[in-house]
Amino acid sequence: MGIRKVELREQVIAMRLAGDSYDEILRSIPIARSTLALWLHSVSLAEHQRQRITELKKSAQRRGAQARRTQRINKTQEIQSAARKEVAKLIANPLWLTGVVLYWGEGSKEKAWKPGRGVALTNMDIRMHRLFLTWLKSCADISDDQINFELYIHMGHGTAKAKRYWATGLNVSEKLIKTYFKKPNDSPKRKNIGEHYYGVLRTQVSKSADLNRKIAGWTDGVIEYLR
Repeated sequence: MGIRKVELREQVIAMRLAGDSYDEILRSIPIARSTLALWLHSVSLAEHQRQRITELKKSAQRRGAQARRTQRINKTQEIQSAARKEVAKLIANPLWLTGVVLYWGEGSKEKAWKPGRGVALTNMDIRMHRLFLTWLKSCADISDDQINFELYIHMGHGTAKAKRYWATGLNVSEKLIKTYFKKPNDSPKRKNIGEHYYGVLRTQVSKSADLNRKIAGWTDGVIEYLR
């Protein structure tokens, strides 16, 4: 190790023993983080120094989370504002309007406590899914390779038959439909049984959080327009 490196190493160790974090040291000493870790692997800190470094990490994480939240909120507002402005020229299209209203009632929405939700519609009625697929492709510029399906069905109700029903009715491959079994329910009040029970299907679009925000803007715009 050269004289310069020895001096840097001694300086690094001194800063660490003074309670500085890795980031604080790296802001002053021009070395790689891997080198820093190697030089400091055997350096022990007092309890109060460890507590300070831990608090610095938590504070940085909080700042990062807040920055990401602010960025997400600003992006959402921009997307929704732009979408609302489109309503006046789109609302004359009955397919577009029907799809927006359908999604308003049956689709998944982004929540403040659950951001980043993609576009998805869950229902037992195959006609709704047919309409939704047509709407996605015609009005939202979604391609087939972005769409997948999840089937939720009670065990013992003919999974193969149900998958065939949905795949044939929607003209998609059965390979695109993932199956999830619901807990058994033998309640006499349960009506979704018999030969015409095919479970509940969820049609969803991959990587579609921004589209979900756009649809929310369209929905708000429709409400404002009709008001």
